[in-house]
Amino acid sequence: MRTGFITFFSILVAGSSFAQTKDSLAEKLLLYQLPIGAWAKQLNDGKAVNYNLPIDENLLKKIKSTGDDHATIDNNATTREINILIKAYKLTKNKAYLSAAEKGIKYLLKMQYENGGFPQYYPNKAIYRKQITYNDNAMINALTVLYNVSESKNDFDAVDSALKLKSKTALKKGIECILKNQILQNGIPTIWADQYDEMTLKPAKARAFEPVSLASGESVGIVKFLMM
Repeated sequence: MRTGFITFFSILVAGSSFAQTKDSLAEKLLLYQLPIGAWAKQLNDGKAVNYNLPIDENLLKKIKSTGDDHATIDNNATTREINILIKAYKLTKNKAYLSAAEKGIKYLLKMQYENGGFPQYYPNKAIYRKQITYNDNAMINALTVLYNVSESKNDFDAVDSALKLKSKTALKKGIECILKNQILQNGIPTIWADQYDEMTLKPAKARAFEPVSLASGESVGIVKFLMM
């Protein structure tokens, strides 16, 4: 009986240890990650990504058929997943989560323009997707991740040192772009527009219902970021 109890106890301990290396949400993020390293905000059927849905055979086919043209930082996509995976790695020490997060960080570095700006989508350059985008805090979310990486903050200390150095350079370029994008009125710096032409750095319109405009909400996020 004693031997049986010890064996049963050992199985329980081993099972508990295994469970600690897995995170159900993080496991889903691994499935949803696109080959380029980013995540989509919607699948190729046009429906928004919903991590609450159970993964069945039909959904898995849709996930696998969604290509890199859907890779984006719009609607918190990619930056949200990177943050979740870093937290999951901190708790579980599952290296697959860290590896996926680092692949996402590499995507952010790859998508950044030489002038420091970030497009809404990459590599998809159709219509407004290639514009430097502050709308919905897209660029600021990306720069916040890179700030945390470069400063080893908010559990990003585990990230590869080479990525930290690259993130520091990207962060500097991003801040320089923000300063260039600030709108002057009568020579006085004010706030920022939603989108900018990626070549001229001039404010630009996006969809028909998104004309050139100053964005008070996004400008609050930019100011808070600069104050860090």
